[in-house]
Amino acid sequence: MIHFPGEETTNSPIPSESRQNSDSQEVETVLLVEDEAMVRVLASRILRARGYKVIEAADGHEAIRIAQGSTEKIHLVMTDMIMPGMSGSEMMTVIKTIIPGVQSLYTSGYSDGAVNGLDSGAAFLPKPFTAVTLACKVKEAIHNGK
Repeated sequence: MIHFPGEETTNSPIPSESRQNSDSQEVETVLLVEDEAMVRVLASRILRARGYKVIEAADGHEAIRIAQGSTEKIHLVMTDMIMPGMSGSEMMTVIKTIIPGVQSLYTSGYSDGAVNGLDSGAAFLPKPFTAVTLACKVKEAIHNGK
């Protein structure tokens, strides 16, 4: 579940400094892996509104297929830690062999031991999160590897 306070709707104006400037840099691509459709759609809308290209996957297996077939650079994989069939960390182990150096951002609504087992250098965003927190954490995670 994502918490969106009333003053922070996805339709609100976005400060220009949070938008990416396509004239001065490439558009950064986020592979968003989330099994809960509503969370995936909302997170995708928030990131697109901030200038990111978002590729959505409903589970780890779909994300791996996307990573294998992608012709564009994926800068960040944002994934739920706990998903049916394959955990986010298991999926990232495979994706990092397909896309060496890709950055990762894990999310979870489970706080007990949620950060255990994360790969080194991985960022973590606990659920629920706000639109601003999501955008800041994604930016931070992408630029961590640059």
